[in-house]
Amino acid sequence: MTENKGKWASRHRKIEKLGYQAAAKMISFPRRWHGGMISANQEAIWGMSVKTIPGIGAITASALAATVADPHQFTSGRQFATWLGLTPRVNSSGGKARLGGISKMGDQYLRRLLVNGMTSQLPWARLHPDVHPWAAGLLHRKPAKLVAVAMANRAARIAWVVMTRDEIYGAPQPSTREAAA
Repeated sequence: MTENKGKWASRHRKIEKLGYQAAAKMISFPRRWHGGMISANQEAIWGMSVKTIPGIGAITASALAATVADPHQFTSGRQFATWLGLTPRVNSSGGKARLGGISKMGDQYLRRLLVNGMTSQLPWARLHPDVHPWAAGLLHRKPAKLVAVAMANRAARIAWVVMTRDEIYGAPQPSTREAAA
């Protein structure tokens, strides 16, 4: 037992010296979730890349990376957002679809983290409508909490793209027509 404590203490000291990225490379033991294999290194990469999305911090990024075993199990960002419970509930009758509140069928902790993170982005969207035209336009028409949930849905879709492509988030650039106008 004391051998294990000494072994872990020395490993912990090494991790502190190497830093976060080097530690992620050093510890690459496999983890099993949903029958798939994922390494701690891949989990750390997903966490770091998802953290580049505005409104998603370290806690949300690490929770997403730890909870989502394999982002490729979802066919689209919409399916991922649905899995989190961030899409509207559909009630249809007679060929007419009526959208209700969010379904709340997914992971409550992740959904709460995403909505709270996007709530923190609302003042920025109000102050800089030119940077966030979609959110600013939505804020003029809808209540703030509804806009936060819509932004969380969008952030979940972006997080799925970031995790499946192993990229960092790049803010959308205006098209050449918009820039010329």
